[in-house]
Amino acid sequence: MSLIEKIPNIPQEILTSIKNENLCFFIGAGLSMLVGCPSWKELSDNIVDLCSSFDLITDQENHGLKKENNLKRVITKCYKVLEKDKKLNEYYTLVYHLCQGDPFKVNSHNAYDELLKFHSLYISTNFDIIFARKFLSDRVYYQIEDFNSENIYNDALYQIHGSLNNPKSIVLTEPDYIEKYKNEKLIELLKEVFINYTVLFINYGLGEYEILDFLFEKIGGTYKHHYTLKPYKIQNYNNLHLDEYYYDALNIKLIPYDIGDSNYNQIYDILTYWNTQIKMEVPFLLNTMKRIDEWVD
Repeated sequence: MSLIEKIPNIPQEILTSIKNENLCFFIGAGLSMLVGCPSWKELSDNIVDLCSSFDLITDQENHGLKKENNLKRVITKCYKVLEKDKKLNEYYTLVYHLCQGDPFKVNSHNAYDELLKFHSLYISTNFDIIFARKFLSDRVYYQIEDFNSENIYNDALYQIHGSLNNPKSIVLTEPDYIEKYKNEKLIELLKEVFINYTVLFINYGLGEYEILDFLFEKIGGTYKHHYTLKPYKIQNYNNLHLDEYYYDALNIKLIPYDIGDSNYNQIYDILTYWNTQIKMEVPFLLNTMKRIDEWVD
């Protein structure tokens, strides 16, 4: 069994995309979890407990909801229970406070800081504002009316599932998802990106790739190959071969990395190393990146 590298090299196609200014990072929930935001399961359980705190569900219903695997369905049920009892303000307040992150993790080895150095396009399905704070305010887009497939910018963040800056814009329930993904402005934005950009998925769980099922249906699978960084422990090496089959069906090339006994924040070290490789292999970009950094500061 061949060993997986702890710090893989940056693929040549990604280097080329940086040169051509058509690299897009697609950021999943795992990256927000690394800075202290809750997992989907933790968020769901907290919302269930919120219902219990107002005696809106029984203990038995609480336990039953926490055993369900479809977390969107659980959140949807709780949302409707809270809405009926006029407790949606408490619902949004809870989500807001849970997704503020851990101050120590936010300020120490934050992978978001390394991501910014790529000066690329960033799309996120996370609605926390930890990454958004690092951008100029007019380069953060989360209102659906602001999505414009004809004007897509690098050094910009598109939060396609909304933002805590406007809690009512966030996508959590099943009706939220249905409404969001039938919107033509979002469809056109995603089609433009997946056809014309090289997309690198960062800290995406298998359950989050439903967006690709959606895109495959909308554009017929004509988008080019993309990439995903995925961590493995040695006991999971046997899954690698099967995972490659799965991702290949979605036109995604798997970039595995071994996390050993470390935590999942190794992504910070990978991005740091890749930025070093960029400086060595794409030197003509340095002056441009430096000018942009000075402008942002």
